[in-house]
Amino acid sequence: MTHESCLIAQFNQIIELTETEKDLLSSLEDDVKEFPADTILVAQGEDAGSFFSLRSGWASASHDLEDGSRQVIDIFLGGQIMGLREVGLTQAHATVETMTDVVACPFPRNRLAEVFAESRRLAVLFFLLLARDHAMLTERLANIGSKSATARFAHFILETRARLNIEDDEFEMPFKQTLIGDALGMTSVHVSRVLGKLTRDGLIERKSSRLIIKDMEGLTELGGFNPAYLDVRVDLLLK
Repeated sequence: MTHESCLIAQFNQIIELTETEKDLLSSLEDDVKEFPADTILVAQGEDAGSFFSLRSGWASASHDLEDGSRQVIDIFLGGQIMGLREVGLTQAHATVETMTDVVACPFPRNRLAEVFAESRRLAVLFFLLLARDHAMLTERLANIGSKSATARFAHFILETRARLNIEDDEFEMPFKQTLIGDALGMTSVHVSRVLGKLTRDGLIERKSSRLIIKDMEGLTELGGFNPAYLDVRVDLLLK
């Protein structure tokens, strides 16, 4: 291997991988494809037999509701496996769609099973990352039920920054207001108002698709953000 993929880099943040494990993960990225923004990779109700390793860009998973609205379930960053929630289902429970231009690698379900069979450690790591995804969804639903719109958005901003694993207070956040609303239980108009309030209060600044945190302490207090639910503890399962 001449370079390290986002998938390998993400796993390496949790535990030091062996060369064999890196090769197994790399095998999930053999079929490299480019997809433009707003491309549906998997539609809700379709066969759930394929997954995508996201090498770069941003994507989301959303569930369409009977009233015509949708609930955003996941926001994917480089290094994640898209569609993993459907690993035990025959039909996709959510629509996976690109938010930006992305580079992603499709692979069949049976390849994932082969990786698990060849490496117990990787199987455990995939389980832990799926558990973290579940924890993020649980946290978001709890926020929708208990926090104000401004607090929800503040928490969402800080969660995104934490997931990007960066120290900078300025970072890319290429979310349309409709997507933010569908993730946080708000209308796009409400999202616009919340953005304006956070800006006027001196907590953030928006520059096109980039966001700048101007008052980290104030934003953290407003959102009640504690990143403990994002902390993957591999030692709990791997001794």
